[in-house]
Amino acid sequence: MKIINREIGYAIRALCFMVQQGNKIVTTGQLADYFNISRPFLRKILQRLNKAGVLNSYKGKRGGFRLRLAPEQIILADLIEIFQGPVQLSGCYEKGKECPLMKDCPVKSELERLGQQFEKELSNISLDIIIQKQNKKKKL
Repeated sequence: MKIINREIGYAIRALCFMVQQGNKIVTTGQLADYFNISRPFLRKILQRLNKAGVLNSYKGKRGGFRLRLAPEQIILADLIEIFQGPVQLSGCYEKGKECPLMKDCPVKSELERLGQQFEKELSNISLDIIIQKQNKKKKL
């Protein structure tokens, strides 16, 4: 089970980079060059963040992306949902189909409890916290 897939990992990195740039518009090219990844892949990530209301996009020669939300408003649980949908610890509800054994499942309540705890923990992690921890590591 991957909670942080490649898209989410690069989304977090791109957002952290954008915080460092202040209020400047950042181009896909700048980010792609900085992280050495393909522009189309990164553009797709940034467009999803734009559609979800995390970024603003600007078209034209001086176009690019800028944060719409403050770093403390960008929550890890929300980023995971943008790219993967709701956090789930099992495949019991995969593709809208409930497992026929769910009524008598011996682990259903435990999975639900763990899932709720996990989602609560993810909801307590903002981009601001990630950046603060990253900065502390750099100082050590």
